[in-house]
Parts: sequence; C-alpha cells; structure tokens
Amino acid sequence: MKRGKPLVESSCVRVTDDELPTLRRQLLLRRQPRFQVFARCACLDALEHHSSAVLVAPPGAGKTTVGRALAARLGVNFRDTDHDIEATAGKRIADIFVDDGEEVFRHLETEALRRALAEFDGVVSLGGGVIMRDVNRELLQGHPVVWLDVSLSEAVKRVGLGTTRPLLMGNVRGRLMELMAERVPIYKTIASVRVDTSGRSVADVVDELIPLLAVTHG
Repeated sequence: MKRGKPLVESSCVRVTDDELPTLRRQLLLRRQPRFQVFARCACLDALEHHSSAVLVAPPGAGKTTVGRALAARLGVNFRDTDHDIEATAGKRIADIFVDDGEEVFRHLETEALRRALAEFDGVVSLGGGVIMRDVNRELLQGHPVVWLDVSLSEAVKRVGLGTTRPLLMGNVRGRLMELMAERVPIYKTIASVRVDTSGRSVADVVDELIPLLAVTHG
C-alpha cells in the first residue's frame, strides 16, 4: 500500500496519513507515551493556520493556566470568554449572578462563545457550564474541543474552600461532585481530546496536548 505524506512530526514521532486512524485511537483511548516537543517542529506547523484549541473543563482543572501556556507554546493568543463576559457587562461574573440572574449570564455566555469562535484563531478558554446549553454545543461542532479532566480531590484542593464562584458557594466538595456528575457525560460527547491534569505540571500537560491537537487538526 502506498504510504501517505508525513502529517505530524516531532523529535520522536512521525505519522503518515495511513497510520493516522490507528494513532488517533491510541492517543484518545489510552494514555500515550510522553512526547518530547520542541519550540518549533512540524506538529506546531500543523496547528498554526487553524483555531488552535477550545478548552472546556470543570472548575479546578486549570483552563486558564494551561490555556495561557499552550498559547505561548504555539505562538498564538489566548482568550478567556469569562473575561469577555465581564467586559461586556461591566461587572464581575459573581455580580451578574446576583444582580441579573443566571439566565442573563447564560445569554451573555452564548454570545461571547459565538464571537470568540467567529473572530479568534488562538486558544480559547470557556466557562465550565457553557456546554450545558444545546445552542452552545452546536456552536462547538467542528472545532478542536479539549477537555481538561481533573479528579474531584484535586479540583477541591485547587479551587479552595473559600471560593467566590457563584455555583460553588456553600459545600464546595458537594457542589463540585454534582457539577462533575452532570457535565462529564457531555464533555465525553463533545471533546476531540481529553487530558487529565490531576497531579501534573502545566508543562507536562501542554507537552501531551500539542501532538494530540496536531492529530486532531490533521
């Protein structure tokens, strides 16, 4: 069989079109070997002309921290739709919930998502609950959605018991457990890539993400 042109290349990995389906299954269904990724390699070239990644995750998974590091590694910009919402409303998200209610916030969230996907080609971080609305899941279709997973215990440790996040007020551990039970099945249906961030450094997570995203964009 004629072998295709190499699609993804790093210091350790070369992937042809013929090998792509097998590698994709290996990377997405089980934990792959660590790839050593350099600042400039063919796997980054495969990403530079596309929307790099749309990050979704429960609270405490590290969307903002990982998103900024991933964007820096890829040489693209980073955008957080929660910040877009606050800029549009002229107030913090916690105040939107108190003053205007969750329904108003969810409307602003959808509009921020719509604009980011239409205007922006870097790394986008979304609020944890954005995937709960049908219209938002439809907007995400065809985009490289990255699910940053995290264990409950790790999420509690990172979020802290004194959080001011509107949906985590009160029993933080109990609310996180409820949110994860509600959202994880949806993350599974919309994500192109899943990476567990529990107990790992940001650099380690980014090193795993880059070759996965190159395969996704291929």
